[in-house]
Amino acid sequence: MLSGDDLTIVLFLVGLAATFGLAAMSLAGWKHKALIALLFTLAGAFAIGGVSWPWLKLISPSATIVVQEIAKSPVSWFCVLIFGIIIALLASKAHVIKQHVAEESSSIDLMWHGDTRPPDMKSSVNIFRWYSLLTIIATPNKESGIIEQNIIMTTLLITFDKQTKVGTLKVTGENMIIPQHEVKEFNQRYAIIVFTGVVPVGTTKIISI
Repeated sequence: MLSGDDLTIVLFLVGLAATFGLAAMSLAGWKHKALIALLFTLAGAFAIGGVSWPWLKLISPSATIVVQEIAKSPVSWFCVLIFGIIIALLASKAHVIKQHVAEESSSIDLMWHGDTRPPDMKSSVNIFRWYSLLTIIATPNKESGIIEQNIIMTTLLITFDKQTKVGTLKVTGENMIIPQHEVKEFNQRYAIIVFTGVVPVGTTKIISI
């Protein structure tokens, strides 16, 4: 059972290992791979040192005295605490930055059939899912009595795979006249576009710029 100076040293070394390990994981994904590798190496070295301390202290009595003085110093513990706080702040900042990383552009090309059939997707960039929804009013024909279905609105919902850049959502047509439309919602995660009536035969290209 560890006690006294040995327990203090083991806790100090394990604390350093945890601090450097958390630092390496917080910086994971950065371009400075050498720095991350160094932090992981230090974390491993301190962890091994903490676990092996009862045997390591027997190798060099003079080095043991130095380690004891460092581990028992309030300044050393204070430095570890400050370093841990800095790592926590960096991890929080990295998480916020990651959440706000946005793709430069997202786009989808849809070929419409001019009827109640859903369009076919020709190509897409950074699109997770999409679907079209028709708003139809059914009214009986006074002369024939047949129920007629009139498409009064076509709604298109697009969700992005990754957060996209919010600027202008541009809707263009190929070999078609795009009906009157309005972008009801456009943010980093999804977009909602409403077309008046049925979308005629042709291809629409929707792109965020």
